[in-house]
Amino acid sequence: MSGTQTDRETPGRTGLGPALGVAAVLAVWSFALYARALQFGFVDFDDKTILLAHPNLYNQDSLAASLRAIFVDYFPREEPLLLRDLSWAIDARIFGFQNPLGYHLGNVVLNALNSALVFLVALRLTRRFAASLTIGALFSVLTIHVEAVCWVMGRKDLLSACFMLTALLSQSYELESHGRRRRTLWLVGFVATIAAIYSKMGSVVFFAVLAAHRVLAPYLAGDRAPAERFGELGANARKLLPLIPHAALSVVSFFWFRGVIEAFGVIGWRGPGPLEPSHIAQVARFTPLVLVEYLRHIAWPEGLSVFYRWPHVEIPLSTGEKFLSAFSAAAWIAALGYTLARRRDLSFYLLAFLLLLVPYLNIVYVSIWVADRYVYLGSFFLLCAAVVSIAEWGERSRPLRLAGAVTGGFFFLISSTATFVQQGVWRDNESLWTHEAHLAEPSLLAIQALAKNHVREARKAPPQLRQALLEEAGALIEKGLARERALGRIETAYRTPEQLHLARLYYLQARIGALQGTSFEAQVAQLERAFAIAPDPASARRLSETYLAWGLASEAPDGEPRVRRSLAYFATSLEIAARDPVRRARALSALERTYAGRFPFLEAEVAELKSRFSP
Repeated sequence: MSGTQTDRETPGRTGLGPALGVAAVLAVWSFALYARALQFGFVDFDDKTILLAHPNLYNQDSLAASLRAIFVDYFPREEPLLLRDLSWAIDARIFGFQNPLGYHLGNVVLNALNSALVFLVALRLTRRFAASLTIGALFSVLTIHVEAVCWVMGRKDLLSACFMLTALLSQSYELESHGRRRRTLWLVGFVATIAAIYSKMGSVVFFAVLAAHRVLAPYLAGDRAPAERFGELGANARKLLPLIPHAALSVVSFFWFRGVIEAFGVIGWRGPGPLEPSHIAQVARFTPLVLVEYLRHIAWPEGLSVFYRWPHVEIPLSTGEKFLSAFSAAAWIAALGYTLARRRDLSFYLLAFLLLLVPYLNIVYVSIWVADRYVYLGSFFLLCAAVVSIAEWGERSRPLRLAGAVTGGFFFLISSTATFVQQGVWRDNESLWTHEAHLAEPSLLAIQALAKNHVREARKAPPQLRQALLEEAGALIEKGLARERALGRIETAYRTPEQLHLARLYYLQARIGALQGTSFEAQVAQLERAFAIAPDPASARRLSETYLAWGLASEAPDGEPRVRRSLAYFATSLEIAARDPVRRARALSALERTYAGRFPFLEAEVAELKSRFSP
């Protein structure tokens, strides 16, 4: 019978030595493939705001100071991922806070370790040495992984995957062990599960993957035929009792994390609530399209992007796209139904992939629908399902086996090449956004980021080069506005990142105007338009600075109202900054430096702000 123990490697047939040897080879290969990333720099996409803006968290002079800030002092903050932050603190202590080498080296090493773990876990799940080697080799070259490995911010994806793979590997041995050894392996799995959560909060669902594995382990091991009945409900329920601590701490951790980032202001009102029918309909409509996109990115990684503009609630679906959504939903339901009924070993891989995606399906609020880093570990389970299925077909006939080997080899070679080439996109800030802004379907994020880079360079450039850079930035802004019109974006009840990206285009127009000497009135008009689209602290600060300069340059009686307007926008930016202790301290220093003592008519307002926001 296909898929039974007689067709598989028994646990004793493949010794630990050969398995560890293959795992080591995969790790070395993976490290070599991504070694060029060690020369890469930082990019202006969370690297500055999450990492480089917080030398207090990643103190290059004192690891003890970093530990105190990470675990005790610095709350609330945007991403309180304690073990991710600890790993960065170690990088900063060894290599220096502003040295990108340490952060990139950590990512490359973790990815190499994950490639080795993938092989070992696959060997435990499939009991097929050749299939596991294929899975490990293909995992190491998937182009969809480049984002997680080459972007400094990918640390949380790599670190959490490492811990989740460790937990699953430990549980696979635990289920076949007894006594003290079993208890020790359970403890390893429990600690690894919690470590995964505090590396990336999306790991809170991993206990459900472990639960599915406990129930389906006999089918994976070949102890039960793939279509054999599950057995008594009570017996299966008892299998899940050891996971109660995992589930309880996952729930507690989720609410702790949610409370911290709500206090910081990362999440809040973003549209209809998770239980509203309109929101449930959106999730049901877009989730099947998200699954289609991930399958496409894994199998045919053409046009990969750090930020995909489609699918999105603000872009109406065509009739064809609605049909594709319905077809994808039906196909996934059919696949799950068939595997749960007839191939319960394969059902685990599909369930694991879907469960790991749950935190990213916008169930609570709409943010990003598709991001390649979200399926870093999930891609492993899809590879397991595909490779095991192809291996079983190959057992039926030699031509099928040969076709599978040729297809796998071709995919490995093509993916290796594509992965090596794709890494170059992440070399530095300019290379990333130049690539992204010139994709066939560029995002507004990419267009405004490249324009922002040109404006930044123009500020430092000599006069003979400045105008050319500003003209390039202006052309990009016009391209972004044209792109926005072409998308046919509709108004929705959701507050989305794309609204901020559109606002940034108008913000940059004002920045260009300032460098070219346009009137204060024209600059303010662009900035207020940006602020109306998305109340962003950067726009508020720039409005404050522009109104202040305008007021100082104005004749009485126009000057005072403009200076007052400046302070009002400064207060808005201060209110947002107050959620972050470091930014609040900087803002209060700027308040003292810019307004205190300079404008007698503002003394009361300045004193009130200092009293309100001083710790």
